[in-house]
Amino acid sequence: LGERAPNLDGLPERATTQIEDARYHKGNPAARDSDQKESFPGSGTAESAQEYIAESHSCPSCFVVAGYGVKGTNDKVSPMPAIHKPPISLSLPELAAVDTWLYVREGREAPSFDEIVKTYEKFIPESDRPKPPTEGDAKPGASALMADGTEPVDQIFAKGQCVACHTIPGIPGATGTIGPKLVEGTNAPLRIKDKEYKGKAKGVSDYIMESIVEPSAYVVKGFPDNTMPKVFGQKLSAGALKKIVDYLSQVQEGKEPPKAS
Repeated sequence: LGERAPNLDGLPERATTQIEDARYHKGNPAARDSDQKESFPGSGTAESAQEYIAESHSCPSCFVVAGYGVKGTNDKVSPMPAIHKPPISLSLPELAAVDTWLYVREGREAPSFDEIVKTYEKFIPESDRPKPPTEGDAKPGASALMADGTEPVDQIFAKGQCVACHTIPGIPGATGTIGPKLVEGTNAPLRIKDKEYKGKAKGVSDYIMESIVEPSAYVVKGFPDNTMPKVFGQKLSAGALKKIVDYLSQVQEGKEPPKAS
């Protein structure tokens, strides 16, 4: 484990106690002794664990964990860069993917994609938010994204052409029959237990993600292998993939589907 920065193990849970630290000055950023009081004027402080994580990524010097500041600053300046700014320049969907991983690695349920993005919008003004690359911005030879994750999930399904091949309850126009009907809240647990299953998923969300990026890990009976393209791991952003997974994990046979937009 590194000693130059705080350990990330247990961060989602530890963040709850960090915002109650006397040095953090929850609700009163002007009282902070750090060089930077707020992410931007009027942004305030975090009120929840996820907001704390978002603030720590977008304004690392707003609160520096004791002992981890730049040498000689008395923990008033963080050595960590704001990761939404150059040269890192993570977009809001990418930041949401990073935070989702922080929860999942701890075995905790992450907030929804939209909830995480909203916490970053609190601390990153619109003018500072990196824009996901568009097809026109793509460099020669680069692979343009079909969806960057900022769209509603029904639009992501449409942009990915999922609607042409699958029937997806709750998604307008998704009446395809080339691939299986996507009621994964019902199907995934059964398929993981199937003796023919050769994948690595342990739960519904893992299975859905695996079926998107590695469709040959389990081929549904009655549908030929290699029909589904194996490019969606590169063509859909992490945020777009998470929205698909979140939606499909709630779709169950015979039940009302979740809202799509």
